[in-house]
Amino acid sequence: MLILKLKQAECALADERLDEAFDLLSSEPLRQHRRAQTLIGQLARALCNRGQQHLAEDRLQQAHADCRKAGQLAGNLQQVSALRAALCDANEQKQHQDQQHRAQLAMAQQNFDQGHLSVGEEILAEAKGQNQAANLLVQEAAVKRLEIKSIVAKIEEALRRQDIEGAQTLLAGVDTATIPGHSVLARLAVDIKDQLTEQTVSSFNAGRLDLASLACARLARISDSSRTEELRVALEQCNAAGRASVDNDPWQAQEILRKLKLMFPSTAWLDDALDQARLAADRLSQLRTGPLGLLRDKDAPPTMPPSEKPLARHAATRLTRASPPSPVSAPASSGNHPTIPTEFLLQIDGVGSYLVLANDALTVGPISASPHPDLGLLMNPNARPIRIAREDEDYFLSSDQPVTVSDAAVTHKLLRDGDRITLSHKTRLKFNTPNAASTTATLVVSGARLSRPDINYVILLDRDILIGPSGNNHIRTPRLSTTLALTWQGNQLFCRNAEKRLVEGKQAHHDTPLPMNKSIQLDQISMVITETT
Repeated sequence: MLILKLKQAECALADERLDEAFDLLSSEPLRQHRRAQTLIGQLARALCNRGQQHLAEDRLQQAHADCRKAGQLAGNLQQVSALRAALCDANEQKQHQDQQHRAQLAMAQQNFDQGHLSVGEEILAEAKGQNQAANLLVQEAAVKRLEIKSIVAKIEEALRRQDIEGAQTLLAGVDTATIPGHSVLARLAVDIKDQLTEQTVSSFNAGRLDLASLACARLARISDSSRTEELRVALEQCNAAGRASVDNDPWQAQEILRKLKLMFPSTAWLDDALDQARLAADRLSQLRTGPLGLLRDKDAPPTMPPSEKPLARHAATRLTRASPPSPVSAPASSGNHPTIPTEFLLQIDGVGSYLVLANDALTVGPISASPHPDLGLLMNPNARPIRIAREDEDYFLSSDQPVTVSDAAVTHKLLRDGDRITLSHKTRLKFNTPNAASTTATLVVSGARLSRPDINYVILLDRDILIGPSGNNHIRTPRLSTTLALTWQGNQLFCRNAEKRLVEGKQAHHDTPLPMNKSIQLDQISMVITETT
């Protein structure tokens, strides 16, 4: 029987069926035979020769297998040791090449993210045909180039039509990191920013603060320059002066208007407003110090010095925001209707579905995270959740680990309109405050999915949701000719400015809260409010 196996091994070795010969000569009884010893040496050298050939043709796995078999048969022969050393060198060289390829891919990806598509493609020029990951990156760059080309054409067409709002909307949809790397897109961005800045300043100087606020809000979505911040602060100061005049506080209005005059010395309407504030302050002082000032209404609040008025007014504002609506302002019929949860879906026929969150703070992260986030996303489960909180009229982001917000790594940041929040390599959130007079914000999710695929984006509800045709509405639709305001009050939703209100086809009073799970028609749109589960 041994002689037969030896003959079979000799035939297999002669026909270069080395694996079959190895299986035969691996038998311990056969290895003790003298003729088998000779065959083992021949087979080990043949395996080493074949391993060298595999190594030369970059088949490292097969070369390792032949080296292992030769070592099992003949031990540390010189030829086996030489093959093993060559394989170690080849492995080190392959690891070095893999590291270089990974570095190339990372550098190319960085250039693609920054909009330098040609630079990234040049980096991958050598590896494009050999590396599958490089091929995918080059394909993504080609798709991105086509997308940018299409956006550029649309922006140029919008500018030819003098549609600066449409051009800004298109530009706001482009990743801010991409714009500097594309010369045409960068030039168009500068043109749009210059036109919006000029529009904001000219409207401000003309006293059209409503138009200036709209133009500044559009400008803030694509620019965070010092000039943009200066205009935004100036409009906020105008709002503060207007509130002071409504609150019978002309002294505070004067102080604000003097600061604005320093910022805009050539604006004529500021002089008139400042004169009117001075006159109002004088007349109010005379009235309070005259005979009427001797009377004291027991129900009236005590008169406060001008120096204390701003502090008192801000404290009253915070108290109003935190307190529930007073019985006087609440509709009499609201108690007969169930309340709406602080998380609900607003579904508008022909427009879209929107997830509305009415809490002052929420966590955003992977849906599988523990504890479960308020806004769960189908994304990388290893990403760390973030927290977005509304304090007074501002939104703040906080995170245990640094998160990228508009190209800056932060753990705490005051969010501005147009900020882009990067949660992971592919998942981003775009934070918007479409209307400068409203503290309701929106979150647009890209690179991840919400729990329901039909949701357009998330609305962070504070006091109102504006629905209308212009870009300063939280929900934009051409179905409406004017803006509808949905007011959040006492965990109920009202729409008091709609001319037509139908619930289940029946006429509804303007002070009646909007019900859940019923068909609602407000002017030209139909909607339904449902729970999220």
